[in-house]
Amino acid sequence: MSRKSKLAGMMEAIENLAADNSFEKAELADEPVAIPLDKIHKWENQPRQYFSEKSVSQLAASFRKHGFKGTLVVRAHPEIESEYQLVAGERRYLAANQAELVNVLCFIGSFTDEEALDFALGENLHREDLTKLEETLGLLRLIEARYSINQELLIEIINTEGHNDRTTRSNVTTSERTNDVSEELQLIISVLNEFGIELQTFRTAHLPTLKLPESLKTAHLENNLSYLAAKAIARIKDPETQAEILQESLSDGLSVRAVRSRVQDMLKNPPEKTSRPTTKSKRSGEELMELKAVAAQLSKSKNLILNDTAKMKKVRRIVAQLKDLLPSEND
Repeated sequence: MSRKSKLAGMMEAIENLAADNSFEKAELADEPVAIPLDKIHKWENQPRQYFSEKSVSQLAASFRKHGFKGTLVVRAHPEIESEYQLVAGERRYLAANQAELVNVLCFIGSFTDEEALDFALGENLHREDLTKLEETLGLLRLIEARYSINQELLIEIINTEGHNDRTTRSNVTTSERTNDVSEELQLIISVLNEFGIELQTFRTAHLPTLKLPESLKTAHLENNLSYLAAKAIARIKDPETQAEILQESLSDGLSVRAVRSRVQDMLKNPPEKTSRPTTKSKRSGEELMELKAVAAQLSKSKNLILNDTAKMKKVRRIVAQLKDLLPSEND
C-alpha cells in the first residue's frame, strides 16, 4: 500500500472511531479516549493556519445539538505534564471550543516533533478544500521536515535544477534521468509524487503563489478567491486599481473568466489619475490600505482569535503599539 493511500485510510478510520469503536481499522495500538478540552493545547507548528469562520461556526452548532463527532489526534504535551498538544483535527478543536464542550474524543499518539509535523502535514495535504498556497507551503514544510532542506534552498533547487529538460524528456531513460539530477531534487520529486504532483507542475503552478501580494494571499486563503483569479488580479500593479478589482471579484463572486476579462479591460484602458502621488505618499497609501484589509479580516475571524490565548496576546500588544502612534490630546 502506498504512503498516500495508507495515510488516507488511517485518517478515515480515525474519523470513524467515535461512531463504531472499530479501532482495528486504524491499525493503532490505543483506543481513543475522552479528554477535557481545556487540557488540550494548540501546537504553534500546526501547518494549517486558516479556517473558514462560517464552517467552524456551523460545526460548533452541530456539536451543541448532537454532541462531539469524530476524533482529534493529540500527543502528550512536551512541556506541560498531564496535558496534551493537538496534532490533527484543528477545525474540530476550534468548533468544540466555540461550542463550549467539556470533553472530546482523542486518539493519543506518540510523536516526535518531526513525526507530528509529518503526520499533520500529510493529513492536511489530503484535504480537498486546501488552497493552492496552503498546499504549496505544506509540501515545502513536509520536505523540510523530512530531509532538513530549508525552504529557500528547496525553492532554489526546484527553480534551477527543475528547469533541466532531462528531468522530463521522454527520450531519456530512467537511469539517465536519475543520474542527471541531484540527490536533493530526487527527494523533492519523491515527496511530490506521493501526492500525484509533477515537478514541473509544482514549479510553474504552485511556487508562484508565494509571490502573490499579501492582500491577494489573504483573499485566496480566507475568502475563497481562486489562485487563477488571484494570479490574474496580480497583473494589475496599481494598488488602488488592484484593490478595486479584488473587492469587485469577492463581492460579486466573479468567475475566473470574468476576472480575467475585467483585468484585461483595465490593462487596456487604465483609469486616469488626476495627480501622480509621490513615492512616499504612494507607499503610505498602500500601507494604510493593507492595514484596513487586515482589520477587516480580523473582524471576520474574531471568534477564532478570541479562542486562541496566544493570538489574543499578540492582538493586545499590536493594538497598544498602534495607540502609541496616535497624537495625544495636547498635540
